[in-house]
Amino acid sequence: MREVTKILDEYHQKLINETLPAYSEKMRRRRSVRPERFPTPPRTIRPTRSQLIEPVAKVAKTFGV
Repeated sequence: MREVTKILDEYHQKLINETLPAYSEKMRRRRSVRPERFPTPPRTIRPTRSQLIEPVAKVAKTFGV
């Protein structure tokens, strides 16, 4: 089970690293077009752990964990 959790965390981190740069770029562009008086900090889009269970279940099944 520990291996599955490790795989899950690595996959989670990979998804975060893929989604964050594009999102921050989008926020930067939006802010430059219409600068707000009180800019809100960009919210990070992070996939929830429940969204990651399915791919990990497939991986676990492949490795027979």
